Amino acid sequence: FVGTKVWSQPEVFRPIPQPGQFLNYIECKRQFLNSLQSDLRRYVLYRPYDRSTTNFNERKYFAESIPWVKFLSGNLHTKLLKSRLCVMDHLGTTLMLALAANVPVIAFWNKLHWPVDPKAAPYFKNLEDAGILYDGPSKAATQVNEVWSNTEEWWQSPKIQKARLGWRDQFAKTHR
Repeated sequence: FVGTKVWSQPEVFRPIPQPGQFLNYIECKRQFLNSLQSDLRRYVLYRPYDRSTTNFNERKYFAESIPWVKFLSGNLHTKLLKSRLCVMDHLGTTLMLALAANVPVIAFWNKLHWPVDPKAAPYFKNLEDAGILYDGPSKAATQVNEVWSNTEEWWQSPKIQKARLGWRDQFAKTHR
C-alpha cells in the first residue's frame, strides 16, 4: 500500500489535494486499512512518502492508530516489481510503473482531489470498469479481499489486461 506526501501548504500549480483535503486523504487510508479482512492484514506493508519534510508524520500516526500496520522500507520500485499486489491511494508515478510493468494493482482516490485530464478520462474509466480503480477506500478494500486468494488469475484475466494495455499504450510507452 503506497501513499504520497501530505502537503501542509497549498500547491497552486499542481492538481493535488490541498492541505484541508488531506484530512480526508488520511481518513481514507484508515478506512481502507480497517476494511481489510483480518487474515489479510499480516501481509500489508505500508509505504508512506518519506522523501521530504512534512508537518505530518504518517509512520507515527499509523503506528499509534493502527498498530498492526508494518512499514515497507528500502527501494520501493525494486520491491514493487516483486509484490503480489500493489494498492495505490493516489494518482502518481508508482501507479504508472505498476501498470506498465504488469504488476497487479488496485487503486482508489477522491476524483475531486486528484483530477484527471478529460482526454485521459476514458482510459481511467476503463480501469474502473475492469475493477482496478475505485472512487473510495471501502470498495477498493472489498476488491482486495475478493482477489487476494487468486491475485494472479484475476490480474491476468482478459478484462483486466485489456484495460491495463489500453492505458499503458496511451501513457507508458514501453519497448524492450
